[in-house]
Amino acid sequence: MKKRYLGFPLLWYLIITLIVTSGALAYQIFSGRVEVTVQEPISKVGTWEFTDDLYPKQSKAYTVTAANASPTDSFDLTILYTISPDITGKDITVSVPNKITVPAGGQASGDITVTLGKSAVPGKYTITFSPDR
Repeated sequence: MKKRYLGFPLLWYLIITLIVTSGALAYQIFSGRVEVTVQEPISKVGTWEFTDDLYPKQSKAYTVTAANASPTDSFDLTILYTISPDITGKDITVSVPNKITVPAGGQASGDITVTLGKSAVPGKYTITFSPDR
């Protein structure tokens, strides 16, 4: 009967474990990581919500102000808006600035103007607007 020696397989197991472990340690020593959080630089200043009563042949401007937290770059904003219900044929006009340039680290304002003609149809109208950069 042949004697089995357990030391030889155990030695191979230890050698393989050492090789695998040292490879993993070598990888961890040379790995790194960068985590970046992208911040929105544009924010509103003050209120961007208005409630008013207007009469035919009146016009009113509502000033909105935006701030730029970026220390290095200015941003051009366009004002996107929708009106509900539809004002087609109701003698109501809404004007928004073509663009508002907000300087780096600064603020800029623009006016949203609602103008009613003499034939403006009475009712409640909601103008929803937001900046787009």
